Amino acid sequence: MRDALAQLREVDVIAHVIRVFDDPSVPHSEASIDPLRDATNLDLELMLSDTIRLRGGLERLDKDLKKKRDPILEIEKTALESARRHVEAEKRCASWS
Repeated sequence: MRDALAQLREVDVIAHVIRVFDDPSVPHSEASIDPLRDATNLDLELMLSDTIRLRGGLERLDKDLKKKRDPILEIEKTALESARRHVEAEKRCASWS
């Protein structure tokens, strides 16, 4: 899954298609069809990845802001903190970009 998440960082849009059919000729990584489980697992993996990246960005901003107060960095920090709160609350926001 880690390689897949690394590849997702390079795209502009993600279309999440959930498998709901059972076909023995098309194997499933979990060996059973459960669309809710599959969607939840992917959402949680993405949220975990986002949380890690957001925390890293906030740590970097804190270091930069200790060196010099910059209004642009303050705005970026506010945006990242808001995004982190949404991710940690497991909320989705279509307007994040």
